[in-house]
Amino acid sequence: MVRESPRILIVDDDRIVRLILHETLDRMGANYRVETAIDGRDALTKLDRDNYDLMITDLKLPEMGGVELTRLVRSRKMMLNVIWISAYTDGKVEEEATELHVFQFLHKPLGIAQIRAAAQAALNADNGQAHQTIGSKQDGTDE
Repeated sequence: MVRESPRILIVDDDRIVRLILHETLDRMGANYRVETAIDGRDALTKLDRDNYDLMITDLKLPEMGGVELTRLVRSRKMMLNVIWISAYTDGKVEEEATELHVFQFLHKPLGIAQIRAAAQAALNADNGQAHQTIGSKQDGTDE
């Protein structure tokens, strides 16, 4: 059964980032249902309670970071695409993104057009299994 409104879960411990991402995606005009979580544990509670089509998570979170959260999502066979966001990156994180089938890895600061394009592409792709695109434009500008 196809849901009429794709569901997006934003996971970030920064209230301002959560608010900006929520408003950015909520205003795309595609009737997305956007919810937020303050950390990995909060996200798992929401993911266990309901189905989502996309999870956008920061990598640096208290207690459980975005990498560990994604590992748990994949181990539970949850069929959703994942976008990672972070101001920090290294080769190991990029390898983990590939291993965990992360759809896209966006580097902060994020531009509105950039996050909207990534979310739209992830929602149009096969959930959680393919079409991974690691890396992004790093200047965060809107196009």
